[in-house]
Order: sequence, then structure tokens, then C-alpha cells
Amino acid sequence: PDYIRDNMGSLLSYYSGVEDFCEHADDIILWSGCDTTADVAEQMLDDGLLSDETLRRYFDSVQYGRDLSMEGDFVETKDGVFELVR
Repeated sequence: PDYIRDNMGSLLSYYSGVEDFCEHADDIILWSGCDTTADVAEQMLDDGLLSDETLRRYFDSVQYGRDLSMEGDFVETKDGVFELVR
């Protein structure tokens, strides 16, 4: 897709080469409209990741976003945050 090709320079360093990158193109998720992993956490919440309203009230999207960054590969670009699923 265009959004992956347009951000190839930012994403390529997470793969062993262009061939590896192309093989995993379907595993790249764009969180459009997100600038940080905290935004991704908020979007996950809005998309129903946590449906319990009590949990939602105490949810710390900044901390969860930090955890997402430490546990996965997220790349912040001008088009949004990419999640590289492995």
C-alpha cells in the first residue's frame, strides 16, 4: 500500500533488508491519526480493547503506550504510528 511505500525509509531499518520488509508488509499496521504510542493506546481503548467502563476510567494511556513501545515495534511517522507485528 502507498502508506507503507511512502514510509519505507522509516520502517526499513526494522528488517534485515528489502526482501524481508516486503515479506512482512501485510504484518504492518498503521494507526492513522496517532502521533505517539499513547495515542495508539487511546485508539485501542476507543476501538473496544477495554470495554469495561470501570477499567476505562482508570486506564493510563501514556503508561500503556510506554509499555507498547517496550514490548513491540512502533514507528512514529508523519502519517501516523506503524505497528510492526512479528
